[in-house]
Amino acid sequence: MRQIRDTRPPVIHSVTLDAYTTIPDAIINITVNATDDAGVVSVTAEGIPLLKTDGIWEGNITAPSTTGEYTLTIRAEDAAGNYNETTVDYSVVKPSGSIGIGVDPRLTTISAGDTAIINITLVSTENFDDIAYVYLTTEGIYPGYEANLTWFNWTSRYVKVPGGATVKVPVEVTPTGKNEYKMFYAKLESTKWTPTAMDTGVLYII
Repeated sequence: MRQIRDTRPPVIHSVTLDAYTTIPDAIINITVNATDDAGVVSVTAEGIPLLKTDGIWEGNITAPSTTGEYTLTIRAEDAAGNYNETTVDYSVVKPSGSIGIGVDPRLTTISAGDTAIINITLVSTENFDDIAYVYLTTEGIYPGYEANLTWFNWTSRYVKVPGGATVKVPVEVTPTGKNEYKMFYAKLESTKWTPTAMDTGVLYII
């Protein structure tokens, strides 16, 4: 039986970076969606192998130490040695600016057992795409006024914050108790640079 030789290269459907404008020596996460009739056996980013998870290839590279415009080459290869390449442009800049955080509304009046949505608002003046670690805490609040963190549907998460953007992250709260004020802090830490920020939220439970 005549064997048909595979000559079709893989198809690279998409390449996504978690930051298209970043700072020197920062980690850039890359996800690639590539398919092939016989199966993709490897995907690399600038020669660095990516790992396949649930059909998506993912991995990290380190941004250059010097500022400038750069091009990232993605290569997908199948078992027959056929390959396809594509490129993605990104920038490395000297970091400036910061990220602020706000609890909106600052005061939430709510009946015990009801659920309210509070927006944790992140405002970036940074000149690059950042990832902020955002978390809720009651550490440092006067005893007796701490909100119960189990009332919230999340207490920590990583949030992508594009440079110069405003990002709203909703959190649901379902408190117990009655006729009392409870407080919490919303804090953020940049995972790529130095900014930190904090704001206070107050629940009046009726």
